[in-house]
Amino acid sequence: MTETRANYRTARLVAVVAGLLGTALAVLTPLLPVTQTTAQLNWPQNGVLNSVTAPLISYVATDLDISVPCRAAAGLDGPGKTVLLSTVPKQAPKAVDRGLLIQRANDDLVVVVRNTPVVVAPLSQVLSPVCQRLTFVAHADEVTAEFVGLTKGADSDDPGAALKGRRGGYDFRPQIVGVFTDLS
Repeated sequence: MTETRANYRTARLVAVVAGLLGTALAVLTPLLPVTQTTAQLNWPQNGVLNSVTAPLISYVATDLDISVPCRAAAGLDGPGKTVLLSTVPKQAPKAVDRGLLIQRANDDLVVVVRNTPVVVAPLSQVLSPVCQRLTFVAHADEVTAEFVGLTKGADSDDPGAALKGRRGGYDFRPQIVGVFTDLS
């Protein structure tokens, strides 16, 4: 019976020490140092509007802020030149389902994120001196795109308002593999 009692005491001591150690570690965990990695990709690089593959694995950014001058769309006038900017290669499977594409579709410039159109503008207006830039901002709760300087036409719901679009209620942040374009 003394041997059973000794085993009981040992088990009890181990349980108390493990409990105290677990409690101390649980209290100290929030105080541990945190290392956060931030990636930044600037485009165009060296003033050249070529595709750039990011040397990273594909990811979805916490926040994404893109600004493209409207005059850059002038480079989409050749055959096969449809993509102004994309975060995934246009030939990739399900590229439209996962990424951001700013592309020429007939005579319009369309911003599509995760296969959902955000805003559309006639290419003739985008190339006019009135259009300053196209901005795209993505957060977990919404994405917005705006053709800065352009306004909605008379036949729209809100004539004269800024030409912008918004999508929310779902995480529309695009997957990022790099920055791709048909510009040269």
